[in-house]
Amino acid sequence: MRRNISFVAGSAFINIHEPKLFLNAEPVEIPTPTGTIEKLSSAWSEFAKGQDGNYATIDDALRIRGLLHGIRTSSAEAKKVVFEA
Repeated sequence: MRRNISFVAGSAFINIHEPKLFLNAEPVEIPTPTGTIEKLSSAWSEFAKGQDGNYATIDDALRIRGLLHGIRTSSAEAKKVVFEA
């Protein structure tokens, strides 16, 4: 099954303004902390949980790097890039 993910931000600075996320054109609500202190404390709290925590890892970074590479390739070559799940 193919899925479409859209990411719409009111600004280029997504760390300042919360972006809107859509999956198959349906809005997805993701609870996010507000304010710098809450964001930082939330991130460290998750990291402190160890393997049970929900935080970014090196594997996440590598997946995102591959995704960004695909986006750049698609943009530069004006062709569709299909990602396998």
